[in-house]
Amino acid sequence: MTYVLVGPSYLAPLKEEELILENHFQDEERFTYGIEEISLFTLLEHINTISFLSPKKVVILKDAFFLSSDGPRKVSDEEVSALTSYLQNQSQDVLLILRVEKLDERKRNLMKIIRDKTTMIQLNMNLEERIKTHFREYQLENGVINSLMLAVKGEEARIDSECEKLKTYRMNEKKITKKDVEDLVKFSLPDQEETIFSFSRALASKDKRKAYQDYSYLKQMGVDPIFLLGLLESQFRTLYQVQVLKDKGYTKEKIADSLKMHPYRVLKTQELLHFFTKKDIRNYLLLIQSFDYKMKSGQIDSQFLIDLLIMRV
Repeated sequence: MTYVLVGPSYLAPLKEEELILENHFQDEERFTYGIEEISLFTLLEHINTISFLSPKKVVILKDAFFLSSDGPRKVSDEEVSALTSYLQNQSQDVLLILRVEKLDERKRNLMKIIRDKTTMIQLNMNLEERIKTHFREYQLENGVINSLMLAVKGEEARIDSECEKLKTYRMNEKKITKKDVEDLVKFSLPDQEETIFSFSRALASKDKRKAYQDYSYLKQMGVDPIFLLGLLESQFRTLYQVQVLKDKGYTKEKIADSLKMHPYRVLKTQELLHFFTKKDIRNYLLLIQSFDYKMKSGQIDSQFLIDLLIMRV
């Protein structure tokens, strides 16, 4: 029997485990290959070779890119023909699983055989469903799923490994709490540019707690305090320029063209203008320039630069 899993590769392992259990192959030998390291001829030879331990086996081909439009190497017509011949008379002792991100529907003859002779499964499980599938035998405290989804935001491919980590940690209790997620799961860092905008808003609204939180994120991203001070000075200069042009009646597009900036950055900068007056912007520029001078003259340690700036707002 043969399955073709179509979709993101990070969704495949979970579905493969389901198929192995569903077809009662959990106790059989398992072999996983990449098409870059093995030809279809060699793969089929392995499929047809009877093992001394058991006639049954699971064979997984990680990237069946010959079903797609491109790939790292050319798969010959003879190889594809050999595979289609096998599919016409496939062994019930072999569970063959082919992974592919996307099918090339222009390969009509091949696609017809694939649809007729295999079971095709579209991998489009949403994140919440994947988490629930992982924890079928576990009790989840309210908020655990949302916490996990927030933790891997922007890095959804991590969800399987993070779920397995939690399951192993609570293997005996069979219960996952929000604190477990907070303690064990690495939370994704926000986007650097968005965090800098957020940090600027926190300074403007004199929200020291939020400013320290954003600064903590920026430090985790490896942003140097001196570099951050330079970014802030550039941000406030840009704010002032955008304010001046906006007062002259320039549109967002015209401002972007005049300042050679991406329109999205102009839009985000305009959002910050709700928090600042021209006087505020000038005062922040003077404060940043003062800190820069004190740092360069040795009056302030660069490690405490941003902490002092936050304390001054």
